[in-house]
Amino acid sequence: MVGGPIGVSMVNVKARSVIREAKCTTNEGWSSFGNWGPCSVTCGVGQQERKRTCTNPPPSFGGLSCSGPDRETRPCNQASCSVDGGWSNFGEWSQCTKTCGGGTQMRARTCTNPRPAYGGKQCIGDSKEERKCNTGPCAVPNVDGGFTQWSAFSKCSKTCGKGKKTRNRKCTNPPPSGFGKNCKGPYSQTMKCKVRSCKGLWRNDPSGNNGLWLIEEGKCCGAKEPSYANQPSTCTNANWWGALDGKNVWALCPAGYYMEGIYISDPTNIYNIEESKCCRPQNYPNAYDDCYDEDVGISFDKKGWSECKRNGYYMTGIYKGGCEHVYCIEKFKCCSMKKGIAFYVLQNLYSYSKEGSLRL
Repeated sequence: MVGGPIGVSMVNVKARSVIREAKCTTNEGWSSFGNWGPCSVTCGVGQQERKRTCTNPPPSFGGLSCSGPDRETRPCNQASCSVDGGWSNFGEWSQCTKTCGGGTQMRARTCTNPRPAYGGKQCIGDSKEERKCNTGPCAVPNVDGGFTQWSAFSKCSKTCGKGKKTRNRKCTNPPPSGFGKNCKGPYSQTMKCKVRSCKGLWRNDPSGNNGLWLIEEGKCCGAKEPSYANQPSTCTNANWWGALDGKNVWALCPAGYYMEGIYISDPTNIYNIEESKCCRPQNYPNAYDDCYDEDVGISFDKKGWSECKRNGYYMTGIYKGGCEHVYCIEKFKCCSMKKGIAFYVLQNLYSYSKEGSLRL
């Protein structure tokens, strides 16, 4: 009896052990992938990663582990990164601007290595370079100089009395070069010039019977109206032979004419003034703008000037008093020119001619 129960009990233990050993093995399985991780870069192309675990189910009773990678990656494209520009190499030098005498040549580069992009900075520095080239002197041809045309004559150097006017030319047509010769001939020309009509007379100190020889000069001044400056003169010889034979008489130029000189047959008495040369511009009218009598009774009694004192007035005649001496010239007839007339009045009675003429 005692042995029977013990045997049964041992059988039962063995049975339970076999049952436990007969349980199945379980292979491991992957869980689902988790969320994607952050991109590996903040701009440009990077990578993201996500993971899974071998826990669905976990391995048991000798089951196999999960096969395959536990993670996967993919590219991620964030905002494009800024690119600063970079210079390319310089190109070839350009052709020199001159073949001699110093020129320049240039070369260039571009901001394309790389080009600036996505807000990147432009290249710093110059895109072009310049250098001198062909600096040697040029061969100079042998060319003789040639004169330019004469310039116009300058204005008369004086508005009263005798003066000079000048014109010039240059040796630049062409200029001499190399072993070429300079121009031959004058570079300037000078001519005498003077205005033509009497504004006043100058007499010397009294001597002897105070004859006409004491009149030694005439005062010469330019008229105020420029319109007739380049016109030729129209002149006439006014016959004063009879006019000055009397006393207290006028001897005058024709209307519109101005005194340019006097002709005397003998340098003694006033009545020896036979003629006056009277001139006007060619197109000037036979009239005056205004006239007045200049009293020279006192000034002509002594050495010095007697003249038309008003500005722009010129002599057109003389008045003889009651004697034949030079101091008996008592008045000048003084007249102005009409407006719009440029008559340069020449007045220079300065010497006696061989025939006894006091003229310019």
